[in-house]
Amino acid sequence: MNLQEFVGHVVEDGRQIHAFNVVVGRPSGGSLKNATPTLSSTIRAVIFNPPWVVPKRIFREEMMSVYADEIPPELDEMAFEAFWDSKGYELHGRTEKSRYLRLPPGPKNPLGKVKLMFENRSSVYLHDTPSKKLFAKTRRAFSHGCLRTQNPFELAELLLRRDCTWAAAEDAQVMTHWEETPIDLRHPVPLLIEYIPVVGTPDGGVTFLWDMYGRFRLPKVPQARGKRPRG
Repeated sequence: MNLQEFVGHVVEDGRQIHAFNVVVGRPSGGSLKNATPTLSSTIRAVIFNPPWVVPKRIFREEMMSVYADEIPPELDEMAFEAFWDSKGYELHGRTEKSRYLRLPPGPKNPLGKVKLMFENRSSVYLHDTPSKKLFAKTRRAFSHGCLRTQNPFELAELLLRRDCTWAAAEDAQVMTHWEETPIDLRHPVPLLIEYIPVVGTPDGGVTFLWDMYGRFRLPKVPQARGKRPRG
């Protein structure tokens, strides 16, 4: 997957067998805190009806933005309680430092019906989304770093059928309820996420893609200083 193309490809024996549009991490005004990382990993599990554990950064910077000046470095307990009560989130953790919000599976969950898990240090993953309209856009950089996936159920079914574990999803009738249902892959699938600004075209040319994270900007050439020649 090349992030700058906003498309994922499933390849088997050198041949593409499936493709899917993605929404990637957004550039944030010069900050790359939401950038989707490049990595090499393996997809190890498919989780149907996943819950969402809210990262504390998102809670501080976005959910409680109206109280930004009042929230201390460690999340204020009253802020947690207020958001939990008003939005239906579950509150977990025995101490202030371990507190976190968890949104149970359901129609309002931002992860939708499916999440594909792979090992990485950034805690990102492939997942469904209720925000389907964003897939109609050409430049799809709107997430907090995760890869929102168009038609993720098709991707999950493809991987599970080839893994001979699709029967577990059918037996659990995962599309008829909102109960969390994880299925481990017997044979993990390699995943490669790259950031390549120039790609080839079928006619032998090249296409320069949007350098959304500014990683390939040419350095400014310093101008030589000196006296102008007299003429």
